[in-house]
Amino acid sequence: MSNANSYDEELFAALTAVRELLERTRDRIDDVAARTAEIQSGRARGLSYAELLTGARHPIVLDVLSELLDGLFDAGSRLRRAEARALYADSLSMDKIGALLRISRQRVSAIINSPFGQGAPEQGDVPDRRPGLSLTAPEFRLIAESLPQLVGVADTDGNAEYVNEQVVDFTGLRRVTHDPWDWLAVVHPEDQELTVDGWRVAIETGAPFEVECRIRRADGEYRWHLCRSLPIRGSDGHPVKWLTTATDIDDHRRLQEEFARLQSAQQPPRPQRP
Repeated sequence: MSNANSYDEELFAALTAVRELLERTRDRIDDVAARTAEIQSGRARGLSYAELLTGARHPIVLDVLSELLDGLFDAGSRLRRAEARALYADSLSMDKIGALLRISRQRVSAIINSPFGQGAPEQGDVPDRRPGLSLTAPEFRLIAESLPQLVGVADTDGNAEYVNEQVVDFTGLRRVTHDPWDWLAVVHPEDQELTVDGWRVAIETGAPFEVECRIRRADGEYRWHLCRSLPIRGSDGHPVKWLTTATDIDDHRRLQEEFARLQSAQQPPRPQRP
């Protein structure tokens, strides 16, 4: 198989992945619509939100959003890499490819010269570089700033490199700290040990990390968040960045606790032994 045909194969596979993602997105829109109808119907019957959430027949909306976000990053990275290689196989210059794909010439070179079928480390393109992703920094920020979650990016040592505006607005922190543990100042003291232990294991092993913890709002109130950190891997398979999202689940947690309390209160008293 010729080199051009090899790039064709990679491009067609990437386009297929995008199409499949969009098809799944349509299905997920139907899931969200069904979940909305389920909640509306249940509330009209007098069911609590806790009952509706614990007995959900359809995927909960937060899980749908997380799945779509992961798919978006993967498909965008794969397609941009395949397009750059296919255009180069058609004898377009790196300058022309960079103009078409809105990335730098250095980054085009890194993508094209990386081993076939693998991601490029994309060194030498510091202003727009997002190692492990083929999304440019402006594209990434556009996505991150549009999300309702708290979003951050850290390096391999856990040092924060970027947080979206939602982090600034929620916590009141006005700068990105370069100390990987400074962010603990906004984590509830009772949740800090569990959070630190899990994050250290993730940094050491490269495994995804998930924890529920309370994060302090700018007004001093703590709210429960589901925090997830996913490794962004380079061409050698090792993490080169960490993408972290924190989703507010405080209302959900409180409803669960209230539901558990009500269930406990409704339990008949145990008969006393004579």
